[in-house]
Parts: sequence; structure tokens; C-alpha cells
Amino acid sequence: MKTYLASITYTLLQIITLPFILLLLVVVHLKRRRQDNWYERLGFVTPSPSNKNVIWFHAVSAGEVLSLQEIIASIKREQPDSWCYVTVGTPIGLAMAKKNIPADSISYLPYDFLPCMLVAYTRIRPQAVIVIESELWPHLFFLATWRSIPLFLLNARISKRSEKRMQILAPLVRLLFNSCQAILTQSDADSAHFLALGASPLKVHTLGNIKAFNVSQKRKQLPNQALAPNGYILLAGSIHPTEEKVFLELFCQLKPDFKSLKLILVPRHFHWQNTLIAHARATTYEVAEWTSHNAHQTIGELLSTADIVIVCRFGELFKLYQYATVFFLGGTFVQVGGHNLLESAAWGIPSLVGPYHANCLSTLTALEHEGAAKAVNNPEDLLKKTKNLLESPTQINAMRAANNNWIKKEAHRVENTMRSVLFKLLFRQ
Repeated sequence: MKTYLASITYTLLQIITLPFILLLLVVVHLKRRRQDNWYERLGFVTPSPSNKNVIWFHAVSAGEVLSLQEIIASIKREQPDSWCYVTVGTPIGLAMAKKNIPADSISYLPYDFLPCMLVAYTRIRPQAVIVIESELWPHLFFLATWRSIPLFLLNARISKRSEKRMQILAPLVRLLFNSCQAILTQSDADSAHFLALGASPLKVHTLGNIKAFNVSQKRKQLPNQALAPNGYILLAGSIHPTEEKVFLELFCQLKPDFKSLKLILVPRHFHWQNTLIAHARATTYEVAEWTSHNAHQTIGELLSTADIVIVCRFGELFKLYQYATVFFLGGTFVQVGGHNLLESAAWGIPSLVGPYHANCLSTLTALEHEGAAKAVNNPEDLLKKTKNLLESPTQINAMRAANNNWIKKEAHRVENTMRSVLFKLLFRQ
């Protein structure tokens, strides 16, 4: 009864605010340069075969989509007859899914209007729905409840800031959480946030970060490659505008003491690559660019002739970790909050993380506890800790071992919990 009342209230609010919602959707559509598919957004997604066990996954964008890689691959191995249907929320997520996910069907998530979701459920015909992280769409959840379809939150997380916002709608949030058959969280802290918001203790399980399992599997599939240049290599990945100044200044200060030192800069987005290149060329060191125009060259060839290499090619960062002596996480020296710290851990690379690391706090805390990564307070602290590392191969080796041990332990925990909880409920084993 509570679910019906909540759905009616939610629908009435949508009807009352419909002109504003439509205006917002038009603005978003234009901003995305018409990459959205209105037909799918209205619920007319590709139908699933009637004779298949359909599992519907929803992930909003690139990072969440990539976290699906190994779980879908595992399901395909163990239940080959399953039909894995993936919906996404953004054009980037759609492109990433089509390129990387072994799904049977991929489409945009329909708008969370009752008619749109009803059409989507009728066409997808799911036997289970798995939502990644914290995508709380009421009608997506309510319809699963009404149709007695098992619903799961996977890799679920709630920040302290999100928890405060959710408290405003506590009754609705509690209803959404308890419509799930299981909530598998990234950390014990996330489990505590879900419980504080009213989720049933019987439904909440600490999974660990499923991305740790993914990158661990991905790492196994990509063997080490030989690299010609010897010496120390600093890798700054997923950096944002103005962060390059921090790393270029660091390099210029360290280079006189470490003659063989090299620097690789990988921007998060490429729209500012000309500025990045100009700032690098303003130093007194040799600069090379690795773009689609010289894709035939290898990173080893570029590093053999240049001191600083700027990489503006999609999909290369993961393969570059293996060459790094020390990794600097982008988005942590500007107020972005950081990005993926798991990939460097999978390659066993010591990481130094700037003061703005809210987005990767749980991973950083775990790695710091293991002695695998260090947080720095400012550029001066970064210089001091980087120099200490370069002067101490023993410390570097210890951090490498700590990263390898932690990622193996975390991946093992995720896989075990996924099998003992999710797969058991999903396939009634």
C-alpha cells in the first residue's frame, strides 16, 4: 500500500511540474547535441527475446558502466542462457557500454514517468533488475516491486553529503531501499549510511568495490610490455586544467637531481590539450605529444627522445601504469575530488593523492592503511614525498607489494560476496 501511495504522489508531482520537466529535458537534449534517443527515452527500447532469462542492469555513465564488465562476463560464463540488458543515462555511458560491455542489448534508460517505465518493463521483460551505485528512480523501483521482480543495488554507495540530502525525503528513500532484495555496498561506511537512512539490516551487505574486482581481472588480461628507457617515470593521470602547473613545476624541481626522470601527463578531457601542450613547452625540456596523428609510435619511442610526454588518446591510461615509478591522481589538486585510484593499485604503483580526494576517500583510506598510497597537503608536500620515494627504492618496492596485496584481497572479497549473496539470490542456487 505504501508503495502505491508513494507512486501516486510522485506521479502527481510530475504532472504538476510537467512544463518545467519538459523544458529541462529539452535543454539537456540540446546540450548533449541531440545524442539522446527520444524513442528509447520514452520507453520504446529494443525488446528482449521471450525465451530468455533477462537480467536488466542500469548504470548511469562511464565509470558505473565499466564496473559491469566482469559481473556480466561471470554471468555469461555461469548462465550462458541469460540475456543481459544494459541501460545507461548518458551518451558517454552508451558509447562506453557498446565498446566494453559484453551485453546482449544496450539502450538509454527511459524517463522515470510511469507510462515510459511501463512500456520499458513490457519490452525488456526482466526476471531481475540490478542498479549500480545509487541511481534511485522511483518508478523503476516501484514497478519491480509491483511485478514481484527481484531488485538489487550493486556497488552501492552514499556520501555524507548525499545522506544529508536524502534525510529530507527519508520516508521515500526508506521505501526505495526496502524494495530491494539486497543492497551490496562498497564499504562498511556505506553500509552504515544505508542503515541510518532506514534500510533493513537483513538486506545490507558490504561487498567491497566491484571496480577492484574488474581492474584486477583486466590487469591479468594485459601482460607487462617491455619499455626501452631506464630510470624513473612520473605519471599524472586524469588531470584537469591548472593541475598541469603543479606537476610541471614538480618535474622541473626534481629533474636536476634525477637526470633520467621522465614525466607523462594524461588529461581527463582533451578540449584543453593545446593549453596543456603550451605550458609543457614553456619549460626548458623536450616535449612530445602522443595523439591519433602519431598513433604508430610507441610510448617507449617517445620517452626515449623526450623528457615530457603528453598523451591525448582515449583508452591508453590503463596501459601506462605499468611504466610508472610513481602515480599522481588527477582531480585532487583542483576541487574535483579525484578519480579512479584502483587502476594504479592493480598495477602495484605507489600513488600520491592531492588534498581534494572526496570522490575516492574510501579507497585512499584503505590504501593508506596498507602503506600503498599517500595523501599530500600541497605542492610543497608533494615535492617532499615524491623526492623521498625516488631516493628510496626499498620504500617503492614496499608500496608496490602493499598495492598488490590489497587489490588481490579486495578482489577476492568482492568475488566471494558476489557469489554467496548476489548470485545465490539471482539464480536461486
